[in-house]
Amino acid sequence: MAMELRMCVEDRDTYGGPEWVLFDLDSLVDVPCNVLEEWENLTGFTITDLWSTEQRKTRGIRMMLWIARRQAGMLDKWEDFNPRVLRLDTKVPEVGDDTVPPEPSSESSEGTG
Repeated sequence: MAMELRMCVEDRDTYGGPEWVLFDLDSLVDVPCNVLEEWENLTGFTITDLWSTEQRKTRGIRMMLWIARRQAGMLDKWEDFNPRVLRLDTKVPEVGDDTVPPEPSSESSEGTG
């Protein structure tokens, strides 16, 4: 699951960084366990809770945004990171966007020509 997240103007002014950040839950499989545990301890929310859409409560939305910003190079302190998450804009990355590879084609180019 990948989505782009954008904070409201006031929060972008407060926290800085890019206008849109990518949250890609699938990319977390390559994050070392000790880092994931550190994030869980800081946030009080488990990474596996993010897989369940029912668990995307305010803290979960804040955690997704916080992780996306970390992966984009913004190192916000969790305790100081209080964006207006209900004013967050989201969108699915466009196919062909560098942030999300296109699905592999079911057709093979072998044997054509």
